[in-house]
Amino acid sequence: MKDGDYLVYYPSTGMNAMEIPIKANEGTTPGFIMYVPIGASIEDSSLALDFTFHRLLTGEPLFWVSLAGLAVWLVAALVFSITTAQIKKYNERHERDNVIINESIETFTGFIDAKDPYTNGHSKRVAVYTRCIADEMG
Repeated sequence: MKDGDYLVYYPSTGMNAMEIPIKANEGTTPGFIMYVPIGASIEDSSLALDFTFHRLLTGEPLFWVSLAGLAVWLVAALVFSITTAQIKKYNERHERDNVIINESIETFTGFIDAKDPYTNGHSKRVAVYTRCIADEMG
């Protein structure tokens, strides 16, 4: 400033006007300080201000809530994928066991039918009738 210059301060007239710096999670409408020569008017002037607000992302509560939500989602996705893999393995084992059981039963009925020609095919007919009865009963 030069001798005779003076300070003109135009504070914000908003309800939330505060001095800067402000506390975390508070908002303000900033004013500015402008130096003008004595007798100069700023009424018909235009002014461009470049400013940057520096705010840490980790200082925001929503950041931590989002981070916790992401962690929960990752754990849930991991549990889901492990459970899906185990269910798939169980279903494959179940199908394999069913094939082995059916082959074993067919082998035993083949032994019975081969031993006594009089009852040949009896076991297969009983199996067919049993399946029909089970289908009707649901």
